[in-house]
Order: sequence, then C-alpha cells, then structure tokens
Amino acid sequence: ENNGSLIIENVTQSDVGQYVCTAQNDVGKKSHSVTLNVDFGSTDSSHVKGRVALKETAVLRCRLCSVPGFSFSWKKDSGQLPLKRAVQQGCTLVINNVTLDDIGNYTCSATSKSGTTLKENVPLYVTAAPRITSTFPAVIALRSGGSVQ
Repeated sequence: ENNGSLIIENVTQSDVGQYVCTAQNDVGKKSHSVTLNVDFGSTDSSHVKGRVALKETAVLRCRLCSVPGFSFSWKKDSGQLPLKRAVQQGCTLVINNVTLDDIGNYTCSATSKSGTTLKENVPLYVTAAPRITSTFPAVIALRSGGSVQ
C-alpha cells in the first residue's frame, strides 16, 4: 500500500540524512523534504560501564531514551528486579542501596505504539572496598633478624 508513509525500523547511524517525499498526479507534483537526526544518547562512561559502589544508588539509563514515542520497561537477565529498591523512571532504572546480588545484565525494552520493540543490554557492576577478614595483634614483638608471616 502506498499511503505516503516511510517507516524505518531499527534505526542506525547510517539512516541519518535527508529524505524527500514526492506526490505526483496528472495535475502536478509536490515534494517535501525532512532531515532525520538520531540522538543515540549519552556516551557518559558512568552509564555505559554501569559501575557503582556497594550501598550507593545505581542509575541505569537506556540509550534508546532519545527515540520518541516509545514506552520503556526493564528486567534483569538472571531474575527479578530488586524489590522495593528498583524504581523505573521512564527510560531510566534507579536501584537504591545496591548489593552484590544486583550485579548482572539489565535489559531495557523500548516499545512503540505500533508494537516495534528495541532492546538494549546495560550491565551493572558493583564495586566494594577491600576488607580484612583476619584479626591481627595490635603489637608484634620480634628479635633482631626474626620474621613475621
């Protein structure tokens, strides 16, 4: 069916450019051009790498946010989102008080009104400060030439 619509699915950087729609009949010809610019979102490394310290707040942003007219949902590849600590705010997932159990891959699904779904995987890494698990004496006395293990 030729209804004058152009649909581009799975938009990539190569789709950026100028498009011309031309309508023609026996009476004449009319053209209109439009330029397609695509914002693929932030390249901020904190969003791309998804690194957050233990007990801090993780903010995972789907780079598909820049695609207009889509609704967003999130899931964790290895199970459910952290209950009561995960809050979806549009195309952003906020996880409060992260734990080591939150480490993993999260999938952002962007769905259009026509049913087209785009997906992006966003990994989350949780970093923790080093811990010393053994107890050491406060003072160690040695004779000259001795050694400590």
